[in-house]
Amino acid sequence: MIKNRKLRLSLICLFIIFELTCLLLNLCKVPYAGTHLAYFSIIICFIFSIFAFKKETKNLHIIIALLFTYLADSCLVPHFNGSYNGELGLVFFNFAQISYFLFILFRSEKKLWLPHIIVRGCLILAMVIVAVVVLKDKTDFLSIVTVIYFANLICNLAFSIFNFKKDPLIPIGFLLFALCDITTGFNTIINSGYLSISSSSLIYKLAMSDFNFTWLFYQPSQILLTLSAYYCVYSKHSEK
Repeated sequence: MIKNRKLRLSLICLFIIFELTCLLLNLCKVPYAGTHLAYFSIIICFIFSIFAFKKETKNLHIIIALLFTYLADSCLVPHFNGSYNGELGLVFFNFAQISYFLFILFRSEKKLWLPHIIVRGCLILAMVIVAVVVLKDKTDFLSIVTVIYFANLICNLAFSIFNFKKDPLIPIGFLLFALCDITTGFNTIINSGYLSISSSSLIYKLAMSDFNFTWLFYQPSQILLTLSAYYCVYSKHSEK
């Protein structure tokens, strides 16, 4: 935990500048540097969040979530390690969302805990059933893990809005996270042939665009979620 305020603010500024530089290089498609720095920026998010750790607060769940996010990207960024494992990557992303869920849960009033858990469970079950009905014989492990992930993300976004005054960076980060995953999801659906989407539709054009919408939404989301680990410790809303 960084106690010196000036040092803390200086490091936060350097962190933001570095992350935005990585994002710009990636969006500009700088050969090698862009992709590798984008991946490295996720590692930096996790490392930087560790310095915000404070035993008395619940931001440990954010740090764990960022660790799982890094592990997920290790499986999903083939440019870095030469391999790709979508199933394992989505499993890690699910653990990340569960960690964020615990953070949101413990920052909420205890009377909301049970409704939160019930709503989440019902949404997951409903989305799995819909996926099986729609995909039919195309249903596989990846599709099930994906819908569970989206159900967790939707719940985290929805319930984090109720805590906006306490943790304003969390819902904004989840909104960008959702936009990233929607873009990636449609790209996967189109490329894998799960569903047929017309090439003339707006969804197809956005999903298959040469512009990297995925990282445009994804990296800022990770920046905000990382900074939330600091906000919940040092803000006036932090729990004593």
